[in-house]
Amino acid sequence: MEVALVVRDEWQQQGVGTALARRVLQAAEDRGFLHRFIVHVMSNNVAIRKLLRNVGDIVSAKISGGIAELAFVHRAHKP
Repeated sequence: MEVALVVRDEWQQQGVGTALARRVLQAAEDRGFLHRFIVHVMSNNVAIRKLLRNVGDIVSAKISGGIAELAFVHRAHKP
């Protein structure tokens, strides 16, 4: 299964992406996807790396041709 998250410029830096990512991860887990998740991002995309650190723990990373493949495990949100 593939999922894409896009947050319009005017909604960035307000926690929208993190909230969306948490909901998508929870929905995936509810449907039996419990292991590692893989993301493909531009290697210079600092914002998505920050978002991923908010929702999970990156367990591996590979970079090729300016694209980073990051594997991560979901970290349950703790209030």
